[in-house]
Amino acid sequence: INNNNGRFSIIGEEYQPAPEDGKQENPLIAASRIIKTRPVIAAVSPEQPKTVKADVKGIKQMIEGWLKAWSSKNIAEYGNYYASDFRSQGMNKKSWINYKDRLNKKYKYINVSMNKLTVQKGKKRHIVSFIQHYESSGFKAVGRKILILKREGGQWKIYRESWKKS
Repeated sequence: INNNNGRFSIIGEEYQPAPEDGKQENPLIAASRIIKTRPVIAAVSPEQPKTVKADVKGIKQMIEGWLKAWSSKNIAEYGNYYASDFRSQGMNKKSWINYKDRLNKKYKYINVSMNKLTVQKGKKRHIVSFIQHYESSGFKAVGRKILILKREGGQWKIYRESWKKS
């Protein structure tokens, strides 16, 4: 973050969704509109590295707690890591937790771990990405997990979640 010469460093990028009207336009023109209307959110000045490091450390601890709750099949604790307006795969938080609870009951054990954690800091939400290793008594897979986190009640919560097999 700080290269000791007083310069800014880029620590992330912001995703730009396609226009809602479905019309495609030159991506450079679209990007220039975003840059003109919103400040760059991924640049951190040398005076701010402790805040960014603290955010990343807190997020890593949160993810580790979530993985521990998942692996121990503690569905109540696991559910506490999700935002009230969470959505994934067409499910809201309640449906998602019920789905995970059914899976918990199906398998004798679950073990979930991660490596190669990255955090992209945004203005209101952070994007977390890592390689997820999942193993249960009936299924085993490795893939890229992407979580979009937001603050809720002063804590980081999972707002969106996706996974793609490697």
